[in-house]
Amino acid sequence: MTVTRRSFLVAGILYFLLVLVPLPFLKQAVNRPMPSSDPLDGFSDRSIDQRLDGFLDHAGDDWRNQDDVDRVTRDTLALLDEFRDALQAGDMDRILSAVEPDSRDSLSVLFRDNPAILSPLADALSGAELSFLGDRVQTDADTRCRIAEYAVKLDGAVFHVVLVQVDGTWYIMTI
Repeated sequence: MTVTRRSFLVAGILYFLLVLVPLPFLKQAVNRPMPSSDPLDGFSDRSIDQRLDGFLDHAGDDWRNQDDVDRVTRDTLALLDEFRDALQAGDMDRILSAVEPDSRDSLSVLFRDNPAILSPLADALSGAELSFLGDRVQTDADTRCRIAEYAVKLDGAVFHVVLVQVDGTWYIMTI
């Protein structure tokens, strides 16, 4: 083998080892999403949408005509009143007892890391209005059988507080 052939062979092997072999790994690294510096990142993730999936499919066209809308409104407003009082007091145990168990970890982090939002959120909840009530759905696979959604105004913006009924008890699922 001459020097020229050897040089091409070495260059080819180096090219293979340094470029072609790591290429799939580099593509993965380049296509991987960058970690977010947003402290609220993940609080509105797809898992919440997946947990709501199915509930909205069962909703009637006019939820206001359901036979128990007054009772449910009374029960859910009582929960929101308890939650609002706990927020005003800054009582984390009472706050989290109103939250659905699957949502407690994320909301606990949100409230503990941002205590300044407790009072404004409590004030905003005093004007909450029922904006949706899901139909009663009974499934063997999931004990969550119903949702209610409240529209809440805060600083001119409207956001929704979603409540879920689990084994007959209402909890706050998302804020």
